[in-house]
Amino acid sequence: MVWGLQCHAVMSRKERLRLRVWPLLWTRYHVRLADRAWRGKLARFMEKRLHGKVPEGAWGVRCVVRGAYPAEKHMGPNSAVKNHFDVVCSWWRGWRLWERESCRTAVRYVPASGEFLLRSEEWSTRELLEVKQRRKQAVSAMLDRIIAGCPLSEVESFSCPVCGAPMSVDFAPEREPVDFEMECEPVDFELEREGTRFLLSCSEDARHVHQEAITEHSLDWWTEASTPGGSRSPREPPR
Repeated sequence: MVWGLQCHAVMSRKERLRLRVWPLLWTRYHVRLADRAWRGKLARFMEKRLHGKVPEGAWGVRCVVRGAYPAEKHMGPNSAVKNHFDVVCSWWRGWRLWERESCRTAVRYVPASGEFLLRSEEWSTRELLEVKQRRKQAVSAMLDRIIAGCPLSEVESFSCPVCGAPMSVDFAPEREPVDFEMECEPVDFELEREGTRFLLSCSEDARHVHQEAITEHSLDWWTEASTPGGSRSPREPPR
């Protein structure tokens, strides 16, 4: 019999989130674990995580909880993962039914203390999606300008859309020519364009921006300001 855990939320007049939980779990261990007391503790834990964070006007709040490793082979007495759960709470805001927002939470249950511990949390709201889109557009604009052959002075003005740090440009080792992929319909398969591969990244944290591209333009400032296989921040004065 298939089980799992599903929560439906109801907002009170004071905008306090209340969760009702009932079991739907996959394994025999999870089915025995998810009694009324356990479900109540999970509901209180998720209420605290979501309280004050669910956007105003949200409705249709639904929370689905699954075992992170929902297989009997992971339910042994010494298993380190059988008490790991993934929780996805989602809701609508306004009448944009195609835009369902969510919060994905990974938790660990500690049987000895009867408490839930947060492992990770990822929010996906309208505002966050818009921020991600703006950052993506900013990086694309910088890449397009370098590909188009912009001057060094313009590259020096580039800033990381996440932290505002200067952008760094890494050059392909030995700056060997790289064949372009033709984006238009091929007319002659023997036609090839050559270019230089480069990497645009945040100088403070490459996790913010780390994007590779190719330009067919010969940029003099690349040759003057870099060594073969080297890199530098564009804001450093060229030698």
